[in-house]
Amino acid sequence: ELRATFEGMGLANAEWCEAGLAKNPGFAGDARFPRRPPSATYIEMSIAQEFLDLLVIPLRKKVAATQLAKAKLRVGDAILKLAAEVKTAFYELQSEQQLLGRLKAIHETDAAAVELAQRQHEAGNINDLDLANQQATYSQSKLDIAETSASIRSDREKLNRLMGTWGEDTAWKVADELPRLPSADFPQQRLESLAISQRLDLAATKTEIGALAGSLGITKTYRYVGSIEFGVDTEKETDGQRVTGPTWQLELPIFNRGQGRIAKLAAQLRQAERRLESEAVAIRAEVRETRDRLIAKRDLAGYYRDELLPGRKKILTLTLT
Repeated sequence: ELRATFEGMGLANAEWCEAGLAKNPGFAGDARFPRRPPSATYIEMSIAQEFLDLLVIPLRKKVAATQLAKAKLRVGDAILKLAAEVKTAFYELQSEQQLLGRLKAIHETDAAAVELAQRQHEAGNINDLDLANQQATYSQSKLDIAETSASIRSDREKLNRLMGTWGEDTAWKVADELPRLPSADFPQQRLESLAISQRLDLAATKTEIGALAGSLGITKTYRYVGSIEFGVDTEKETDGQRVTGPTWQLELPIFNRGQGRIAKLAAQLRQAERRLESEAVAIRAEVRETRDRLIAKRDLAGYYRDELLPGRKKILTLTLT
């Protein structure tokens, strides 16, 4: 999918190349045969080139170059987003694998606790309720292992899909242990401004606005100038005499003065400007949401590590002793 996205630059580059080329000249010819003498054939030939097209080539090429820059930014944004998705999927899988290891250890402890509870129940030291609670805890740990194992298989396929791997390449392995939590908090100053200034998708929309503004300016400038053609015409009369001279053709903008093209480009420009505002608002909200979620997850992981897990270990130790 990413390689297909890369071809967007190829399309934009082809349009940039096309914008720098002049239209081919037009060649026309007529031959008329008289019914009575003199019987020589009347021949007329002409070649003409559209003049206005030559004038707007630099402007058209500038707009196409802006479109090419936009395509490059879109591709760069797609690369960064794919890299972020791969990293996220990788750490999700790694966390699931680490969780599975912890659940298996808990399951082994619960199995030992159930065996001990059964012996205590047979000896009359605990009642039926205590035994049932211990068996329920053991069954829950088995269920947690099954659910986590299924989640790991799903996460592996998600990562395979994002990396584009198949066949033997899907036999990769991931280290079970996650990296340790960072000891210091990440800087939170100017995160929104940094995202607005560096997000490539937002830069692509800004570039699109520039291209549309350029196209609108060209259309408005030449709205009253239609097609202009200059060329050479030569005629061979029936008496053999050849007459040659210049020829021109001018399109009169009586009915169509570019009203539709101007209205369309103006609407597209306003649409791009509104989309830019929407993307900027969404990016700022996304940054705030991600920042808050990251801080909350970090605090939650610290709570599990420093308070919950030591307490659970103490409970299990006291249960088995």
